[in-house]
Amino acid sequence: MRRFDFPGGAGDRRHAAGPMAEKQLRNALSISEGDWTIFLTQPIAVFFMALTLLVLVVPYQLHKRGIKLHEDD
Repeated sequence: MRRFDFPGGAGDRRHAAGPMAEKQLRNALSISEGDWTIFLTQPIAVFFMALTLLVLVVPYQLHKRGIKLHEDD
């Protein structure tokens, strides 16, 4: 967290939300009888999966190319 300058509070929220997210993931997989493609067949799920992927990949790619997002970088 310190390496990428994330505030400490964000980690606390993730730590608390992790078990709930895992429970909901298990619930969704149980309903779909273990079929992971359920997350790619619903448009809203595809949107959030793509958004998550962008949030994770774009900053890394920008940093790798040397593009600064703000003056502190």
